[in-house]
Amino acid sequence: MSQENHLILSSSQGYFSECKEGLGDFYRSFARFRLARTLAYQDILGKYRGSILGPFWITITTAALTAGLGVLYSNIFGAGVRNYVPFIAIGLVVWSFIASTITEGTNAFNDAAGILRQTSLPVPLFLLRVTLRNCIVLMHQLIILVAVFAYFRLPLGVESLMSLLGLALMTINLAWIAMLVAIASSRFRDVPQVVTALMQFALFMTPVFWSPEKVAGHPLVTLNPFYYMLDAVRTPLLGHALDPRTLTVVLTMAVVGWAITLLTYAATRRRVVHYL
Repeated sequence: MSQENHLILSSSQGYFSECKEGLGDFYRSFARFRLARTLAYQDILGKYRGSILGPFWITITTAALTAGLGVLYSNIFGAGVRNYVPFIAIGLVVWSFIASTITEGTNAFNDAAGILRQTSLPVPLFLLRVTLRNCIVLMHQLIILVAVFAYFRLPLGVESLMSLLGLALMTINLAWIAMLVAIASSRFRDVPQVVTALMQFALFMTPVFWSPEKVAGHPLVTLNPFYYMLDAVRTPLLGHALDPRTLTVVLTMAVVGWAITLLTYAATRRRVVHYL
C-alpha cells in the first residue's frame, strides 16, 4: 500500500469531509427512525416496569402541581382562576418537556456507551432516541391540557393551530441544545450536574408561573431563549395571535443553533466514542 493511500484510509480528509460525513450520520439516524422509536419505547417500559400507571405518574404529579399552584398563585397575583390555571398548566407541561429533553440529553451518549463501542450505529441516533422518548411523555402530559380546557370550556380557534408550529420549532431547538450538551457530557462528566442546576435556575427566570407582561422589556424576557420557545406554544393555545418577533427568534435560533451544532459534531464525531 502506498503512503498516499495509507494516509487517506487512516486519517481525516479535511474538515469539509468531516462535515459531509457528519450530515451522513444524521441521514442514517433518521433512516433508522423505527429503531430509535423502539429504543425510546423500551426506555419508558424499563423505567416504569412493575408500575401500574407508568408514565401517567408524571401526568398526575404535574396535574396536582397545576391545581395547587393555580389556585394559590391566582390569588397571590390577583388573576382569575379561569385565566391563570390554563396559563400555568400550559407553562408546566411545556417546561417539563423542555427541561427533561435537555437534562436527559446530557446522558444521550453516555447511556449508550456500550452500544456505541460495539456497533457502527450513527451517534445522532441516540439523540433521536432521547427526543422521541420525551415526545412520548409529552403526549401523556397533554391529557392535563385537554382536561383544563374542557373544565373551563375554553374555545380553541384558528389561532390555536399555530401552537403546532410552535411545538415543532421548539422541538427542533431542543434537539440541537440536547446534542451540544450530549457532546460536552461525553467529554466532561460534570456537565449533567451543571445543566440540571442551570435548568432549575432557568425555571424561575422564565415566565412559567408569572406573566411576562409584568416585566415587559426586561432582559429576563427579551434575552431568555426559553421564553420564546414557551411563548410560541402557549400564546396561540390561549387564543392570542403569535407575536411575529417570537416566531422570528425561534426560527433564527433553529437555523443558527443547528449550524453551530453540525460544525461542532463534525469536529468531534470521531472522538465521542473514545470519550465514552
